[in-house]
Amino acid sequence: MSLPANKRLFAALAAAFVLCAALVSGCAAKAQSDQKTDAQINRAYVSSVNSIAAEAAEDLSGFSAAIGAGDVASMKLSADAAAADLAKIESLEAPEAFAEVQAEYVEGARDMGDALKQYVDLYTKVQSAGDDIESGAYDSEIAEIQKLYDSGIEHLSEADNKLATLAGASDEAADAKTNAGPGSIFTNDKTE
Repeated sequence: MSLPANKRLFAALAAAFVLCAALVSGCAAKAQSDQKTDAQINRAYVSSVNSIAAEAAEDLSGFSAAIGAGDVASMKLSADAAAADLAKIESLEAPEAFAEVQAEYVEGARDMGDALKQYVDLYTKVQSAGDDIESGAYDSEIAEIQKLYDSGIEHLSEADNKLATLAGASDEAADAKTNAGPGSIFTNDKTE
């Protein structure tokens, strides 16, 4: 496999990380805008996730630029920064209602961080080998990175879906409480 072919291979995987940046930057955005409850702790959690996602997305765009420039040092710095940003999700205290959401975000962040680190390691290994690489020499390692990446995307998407569902349920409960009439389960009135 020639060096230009290696660059194409890594560019394809890098493009996947760029797509991840778009997904990460969109984490929880819908839920935050749809959420209309007075539960400040829920909004604070969603805001924290959004802030972490924005930081990670910024670092992933730097990662992408470093790949395009073939700058391994900058690539490593950007990947490490993005992984560190994503790792911040683990330290968030999620409201009890968001426990499953938090678990999905944590798993997704771990998988994405691991995929980034493995990508940089493999890229460095391939660059060091130069033109002496045989076709298919790193296929299994690339497949493993792709598997981690896909798992990370799946977990992050699932977390966003769960969060949107919870936000929708909260909106429906608030609407029902607002529209509750006498004898409703949302009031203490028991008139018939």
